[in-house]
Amino acid sequence: MINPKQITGVVLAGGLSRRMGQDKGSMLFRDKALILYSYEVLKPFVNSVWLSSNQKPHASFGLPMLADIHHSIGPIGGLHAALIAAPTEWILVLPCDTPLVQAELIMQLFNTSISTDCQAIVPSHDGHFEPLFALYHKNTIDQINIQISKGDYKMTHFIEQINTVIVQVSQQKSFVNINTPEDFNKLSTDL
Repeated sequence: MINPKQITGVVLAGGLSRRMGQDKGSMLFRDKALILYSYEVLKPFVNSVWLSSNQKPHASFGLPMLADIHHSIGPIGGLHAALIAAPTEWILVLPCDTPLVQAELIMQLFNTSISTDCQAIVPSHDGHFEPLFALYHKNTIDQINIQISKGDYKMTHFIEQINTVIVQVSQQKSFVNINTPEDFNKLSTDL
């Protein structure tokens, strides 16, 4: 098991929210900003929690902010900046748009047996990888730099290039995300 003092938590909230038409992270779901759901799940498991965001309004959350070094390349840009800046060996990332994320998912990742050369722990369900809900070791910086320099910004390609442990999980509702107003309305009425 990885020592929580060796982990920096990172909420990925740097996207442009084009499909939503407004900043997703600040949207209120059940009277709480979406960013805060991921923050509250991360907090008990990590040394500190940072907010990976290029959005100035996100400073109002009072979390340490981390801006992308490479802009407009998607979540891999936030992961890259976090890996470079983190003072810990590991980072644990969660996206900002998943208000149903559960602590049990994090526990499943933490309880995974890993070898000393493991570079990432990524959950999977029904054949789908979830690289935005994962642990990454700082020694992946070289590989992420190579991938970005090639213009390949796909997270699934990244986890294929490093020593990744895939964890089969049953916490499917943790992965429900909100990308559009329809997603938001459906989740609001389904619960």
